[in-house]
Amino acid sequence: MSDLFLSRLRIPRIQQLKMHLIDEYDIHQLVYSLFPYEKKRNFLYFLDYGGMGDMDVLVQSEVMPDAINSLQIETKVIPDRFWENRTYAFKLRISPVSKKDGKVVKVFYKHMEVVNWLVTRENSYGVHFNTNETEKISSGIMKMKSNDGRRITLSYVDLSGILDVVDYEKFVRIARSGIGPGKGFGMGMLRLLPIEKMEE
Repeated sequence: MSDLFLSRLRIPRIQQLKMHLIDEYDIHQLVYSLFPYEKKRNFLYFLDYGGMGDMDVLVQSEVMPDAINSLQIETKVIPDRFWENRTYAFKLRISPVSKKDGKVVKVFYKHMEVVNWLVTRENSYGVHFNTNETEKISSGIMKMKSNDGRRITLSYVDLSGILDVVDYEKFVRIARSGIGPGKGFGMGMLRLLPIEKMEE
């Protein structure tokens, strides 16, 4: 298995102002700038806000990110043994959509509707989601403007829960490639924590 890197960028509020990081589109550009030699996106990321408005950006990538002079980046390799567990706690930000009459439509963001959206895709992900443990943490809308003035709006839902691995290869593939649309804007990254399941 090729290496997978996990990097963390902590950006204090004062530094955000200096770098003109105004909205999620600016973060989108910043993360892409960490991989200037890649012809296609081979990374996922998640943006969180800490205390006092500080940004915490977690980036999962197939190559080491380039350094940016004004940023501190901590990077480590995810060891192969990380993928050997059968049960994981997960957190996930997704923008769930479905198709109706050949058209893409948004999924309403009620708890069970989002959980059902995940469950119907379990087989392709190679996992089983514990529906009793899966919780909707929050939901919201990202509004941003691209460099050419286009307005971009994305809806998202944050979930947490427990999953069991059913098919190892499918699981690793989806963990590396991400879930759902909007991956270029901080969606779809499975943040995983291995846990031991009690013997019944």
